[in-house]
Amino acid sequence: MSGTSTSPPTTPLRTTRSVEDRCRALLDVHRPSMLLLATGSNDADVDWRRLIASRGRVVRTTTPLAAYERALAAILAEASAIGCEARVFEPLAMDLERRAAWLGRELGRDLTPVVEESGGAARAREIVLEYRLATRRVAGDENVVRCGTVLEEAGTAEVLGEDGVHPNLAGHRLIAQATWASLAGAIGALSGGRS
Repeated sequence: MSGTSTSPPTTPLRTTRSVEDRCRALLDVHRPSMLLLATGSNDADVDWRRLIASRGRVVRTTTPLAAYERALAAILAEASAIGCEARVFEPLAMDLERRAAWLGRELGRDLTPVVEESGGAARAREIVLEYRLATRRVAGDENVVRCGTVLEEAGTAEVLGEDGVHPNLAGHRLIAQATWASLAGAIGALSGGRS
């Protein structure tokens, strides 16, 4: 599509708060007509240091839910202020057992008891759902790309990599399909009907 470009930041922005900190500068430099914001998954990830230190009794996320919501709202307000249409990807789920096995290999210890004490996969699903609902509240349902739901429907074991968090090739393919389905109309409108 002529006249469009993608401009990723030069350094990774791992949480919504880190995006918020750089948002105004990035928007001022790039002046996009559309913003695709894939954030929330790192915010909803378990604070593994705290989880391990507490032997699974303290389950908290990397970013508290209220702080995530505030940061997301601020980013969307910044985009709106320059007339930029925004779409927000819902946070992706993780396969907690696979994540724990991968981290356990990295740390040289079995994290299975920690995961079991924390409530396991059921608790991880609850946390991700809380962040997804917050995303929908802040962004509005029509502006949320539901790729996480698509991945879960496919089965996380089939679409996530060995770390239990990041999508594999099949997962990325499903994300691309969900993204395209969400953006097809908006892209047509932005390009004056050209695709």
